[in-house]
Amino acid sequence: MVCEPAMRRLRLGLSLAMVCSSPGLLACSSEGDPRAQLLIVVDTDAPVVGQLPGSPTLSGDAAIDSLRVDFLGDQGAAYASQTFVAPEVLDWPISFGVVTPEGLADEPALIRLRAFRGVLADVEQIGDDTELRPRAETAIDRLVAIPLAEDGVQGYRVTLSLECFGRSARFLPLSTCIDAAQLTADPSEGLEPQGEIRRTRAGTAELAQAVQCSAAPMENRICISGGFTLLGDLLIVGVADLLFADSVPLRPVHLSPFWLDRTEVTVGRYRTIHSQLQGTPPALPDANNWQLSDCTWRGPDDNSNDAMPLNCVNWDTAREICQLLGGDLPTEAQWEHAASGRGQGRRFSWGDQPASCCVASLARGTQCPDEGPEPSGSHPPESCNGLGDVSRDGVVDLGGSLAEFQRDSFRPYDDDECWAIDGIAFDPYCQVGDSSTFAVRGGNYQSGLGTALAALRMKYTQPSVNHTHGFRCATGDGP
Repeated sequence: MVCEPAMRRLRLGLSLAMVCSSPGLLACSSEGDPRAQLLIVVDTDAPVVGQLPGSPTLSGDAAIDSLRVDFLGDQGAAYASQTFVAPEVLDWPISFGVVTPEGLADEPALIRLRAFRGVLADVEQIGDDTELRPRAETAIDRLVAIPLAEDGVQGYRVTLSLECFGRSARFLPLSTCIDAAQLTADPSEGLEPQGEIRRTRAGTAELAQAVQCSAAPMENRICISGGFTLLGDLLIVGVADLLFADSVPLRPVHLSPFWLDRTEVTVGRYRTIHSQLQGTPPALPDANNWQLSDCTWRGPDDNSNDAMPLNCVNWDTAREICQLLGGDLPTEAQWEHAASGRGQGRRFSWGDQPASCCVASLARGTQCPDEGPEPSGSHPPESCNGLGDVSRDGVVDLGGSLAEFQRDSFRPYDDDECWAIDGIAFDPYCQVGDSSTFAVRGGNYQSGLGTALAALRMKYTQPSVNHTHGFRCATGDGP
């Protein structure tokens, strides 16, 4: 049974029938074209955007709302294409028919299927029309080579797996991702004969679900559930210089659950272990040095700044302190996963509303009143009409206060050494030899309001010390 009120003639004599969602397919007339036809049913296990409001454990970054279908020639070029907007569960699976032209029953149809989210696609102007072009790093890309039907209607079901997110199909030679067990399969593999109409698998992918912590609660540390996140921000481009880096291309990652300090490491917390430190101690305030004038450390016997975040340390010292406290510096992926809402794609730790002077400790003495660093947690939601520098999980000061050291060596997202991974990176950590350049995340009390962006990436060169830099610690969820 093929729903085919209108046919569109394609090169090589193939015809693409009108696309129907599964409910529409059931309502189609059985009086179709008498020629042999393929019925192709496309499903996915990725979540669709319509599922997100009622499913808080699903990652929004993994959600899709569109399907692009390309019919390909011998060299991989598309000679016919169509994009279908399918944001709701009832839109899936998507079905279409392909009529076999006379004399070509022994020819396979080579079709490229890409599931993606429209807001993450490139927009291309073609005449008076616009066309969405899925980005390789944010699409589920599948090639299928299907024999054309010799007679009657032959049906096949193709499932686009979230495990293939960000993994591009290959054309020389032809290969495609089917699932985690078949990352480079032949396009003729993984096709299921279409029997009875089945409900969609949308939203069932294990990778799309949050992974809860299993360890007992830890003092001053908050559980950050693991899961799927897109690192980066399509709007942070053209900023690359000696300090900042572009936050593109987007990078799909999957994180194990971990624990993150609720606050940046404070002076008081450091004082409890200062005698164990083997490395360079924090610098004391120096009114004659513009980089050290606001140092918060006053010495081991001075408790006046115990509530202040500890600054004026180098990267080695920050990491040693975290290790003495039973953890380590967070990776960039862990930090952004927490700051962007664990798959919610937040632009700031508190949401998508731009930063202001009352929301976070930023631009003090320039755009905002007062000067110098503030005690940790000085910007709760109740102080700013419901907005404050507090994450989805209750972590404070990810947007402002101090810029925070990360464990990773700094490398651009298009660098092959760390980030240019085909597909999803699992618990990524960029460590490059004896690199002296490390990543820093988050704005600080002197930086502009725009530096609070969760995806903004900055560079730090060891062993410099600055009163705008601090850190917090992360701890794994394992034993």
